[in-house]
Amino acid sequence: MKSIYFIILFFSIHPILYAQFEITGTISSDSIKLESVNIAVLNSNRGTITNSKGQFKLNNVSTTDTIRFSMMGYQTLDTLFYKGVGDAKIKLKQSIIEISEIEITTPNYVSDILKNVLVNLENNYPVNSSIINAIFRKQIVQNGDYLFLGNSQISIFCPSYLSNEKKNVYLNTIKLTKNELVNINMDIPPSSLLDFSPKFGFITSPEYFDFTFLKSIKWNNAVFLKIAFKTKQKYWDDSPFEGVLTIEKSSYAISEIEWTTHKKDETKKGYNREMGIYKGTFVTNQLKNHISYTKKNDNKWHFSYNRIIWDVTIKYKKYPDENQNLILKSDLYVQENDLLSSIKNLESININVDLFNKQKSLNYSEWDDLNPILPDFK
Repeated sequence: MKSIYFIILFFSIHPILYAQFEITGTISSDSIKLESVNIAVLNSNRGTITNSKGQFKLNNVSTTDTIRFSMMGYQTLDTLFYKGVGDAKIKLKQSIIEISEIEITTPNYVSDILKNVLVNLENNYPVNSSIINAIFRKQIVQNGDYLFLGNSQISIFCPSYLSNEKKNVYLNTIKLTKNELVNINMDIPPSSLLDFSPKFGFITSPEYFDFTFLKSIKWNNAVFLKIAFKTKQKYWDDSPFEGVLTIEKSSYAISEIEWTTHKKDETKKGYNREMGIYKGTFVTNQLKNHISYTKKNDNKWHFSYNRIIWDVTIKYKKYPDENQNLILKSDLYVQENDLLSSIKNLESININVDLFNKQKSLNYSEWDDLNPILPDFK
């Protein structure tokens, strides 16, 4: 009789253990909503990141999944969920320890760091060709309202480091939520998000930039150096860049890059359904770029995330009293690395032209496993 009860109990518990549910919530620290927090299901290739409001959504979670919330500068949190949660409040604690840099005694300290970064580029990043599967999200917002919102899952062929081969993009599926554009004639080329090689101009051509050491921090038992860079004054009008490099001290690997470009005012022409043909001048014009890398078991730093934000305010000749704000955001979030054979049945596309124009069957159910990034706006 006991064995019968055991069998009944086992089959009653089994569906509970393996039932899948959804987790949505907000991540913050000291009441500040945290953007770009990495949310990963351990021992799997599933995950997502928070949007600009600290919000996230994770599908197909089970009671046996360990969910990891991590972000540089904050204590990593691992937790289990035993049922679906519609408004989880996740709080991360700051864990950065600033270090006094006693060894800074020479004026060449920063330049020596940058030389070591350049020398170690090939050692710190993958040298073999690979495939990354990623979520690409594109948002165009006018005065707080969406003109365009689209997600796609793409595979990217990444040639070996320092190779002359080109990156190829393969389209898996699309989810186009909203498209109120006819031709706005302003866009961030998606190919810009494929330029995530750590070999950037401010490393290979440091003579064009001023560098300033900011601080050393300790995070997850590793020391990181924060170095600010800015285009020299005599080159500023032609190439106005400024930003911050985050470098792991032990390997001299770039782990994170953030920079801003202050683009020149210029006249733009275009067309959309609301305004018809317009001509206007940029009042404000700023482009921000954020690239991050993750250190994996092979001790190589792999590209993990890129966000580009183009924020402009346009004064239209046709509507001189009504400035229009346009925000264009593009995100590329890597969900997994794959074998080269995984792309053999996929179609290569021109990402600048075909990404959201391909006539494909949009099977929205496929997105249940992909955990796209939540929209930044309503």
